[in-house]
Amino acid sequence: MQTIQLDIADDSVDTFLTIVSNLKNNMVQNIKLKGDTHYEESKAYFHQALRDIENGNDTLLNQEAYDEQMNIFINSL
Repeated sequence: MQTIQLDIADDSVDTFLTIVSNLKNNMVQNIKLKGDTHYEESKAYFHQALRDIENGNDTLLNQEAYDEQMNIFINSL
């Protein structure tokens, strides 16, 4: 196995990771982001959240409901 180190511009990291994740299975063994120790945990959380929305187990708020909940939250601070 070979190790490659790359410097990726901050605003291109998501695009780069999308490209790498779409490579053949098992081609990339491990991804580590310097300075982001929670990348894998965050990735798993957001992938699960997306699956929950797509499967109908969770729903998104419309703009009006979001604004109302945010106003309640802000007023509670």
